[in-house]
Amino acid sequence: MGGCSSIQREPFSSQGQPDPIIGTWVSIQPDSVTWYRFRENGTFEARSHTGDVHPKYSFQYSGEWESRGGSTYVTTGPHIGYGDITALAIWRDLTMVYDPDSDTFSITVYPDQVFTRLSHDPDFAVDTDDPVIGTWVHDPGSADSPLFLYIFKDYGRFDAVALPREAASPLTYEEWITGTWTAEGTEEYGLEGQVIRNDFMTGSHTALPFNETLVYDSNDDILFNRAKPAGVYHRYSHEPVIPPGRDISIPWD
Repeated sequence: MGGCSSIQREPFSSQGQPDPIIGTWVSIQPDSVTWYRFRENGTFEARSHTGDVHPKYSFQYSGEWESRGGSTYVTTGPHIGYGDITALAIWRDLTMVYDPDSDTFSITVYPDQVFTRLSHDPDFAVDTDDPVIGTWVHDPGSADSPLFLYIFKDYGRFDAVALPREAASPLTYEEWITGTWTAEGTEEYGLEGQVIRNDFMTGSHTALPFNETLVYDSNDDILFNRAKPAGVYHRYSHEPVIPPGRDISIPWD
């Protein structure tokens, strides 16, 4: 990764109005969908995924944006791309050009990818907002099983990590579940990925396929598997975040 130069934030135009880049933007292409959110405090977030039923590639990109005068902007920050189970992080500096006549912008290195405005509000809810998005705690329903923290992202990715039921009794292994989620109708979600486990006692490493169908109950705001009714997923947050104070590391997050 390269270094980050100091960014001079200029969220307002010379007329004292919010900068036209501020807001929520989308670019829909035949093989992918990409969103950008630009905020008044000089930060931005971007997400993208391929248009597959189970996206083969996705990325998240966030950091700071700077006005270079006129209609030119520069974004700087870490760009993390996900392909299946792998992840690659690089530092990116991208230049955007805003067209006031059409209220669109494009990235100079990708001139054919045009972004149109969804809203002047950077927190505008995009069509991908879904009740499954957020952080959930899953109790399989057996005293012999660990708890699992599930994080569902808005671009079709999920990650989970095993947690001990009691802090005084740590697990003798680490276990992650990672993959993609897809809405299957109005209430069901299909999960597909891998279970990855490292056993501290034996030093063994295993990776097995993972497939699960979850049902969302809007009345109780819970998730469950009809085939395993004893295990319920309780929501921790509508935001896909690791709870503060938890010593948790998700390798691909």
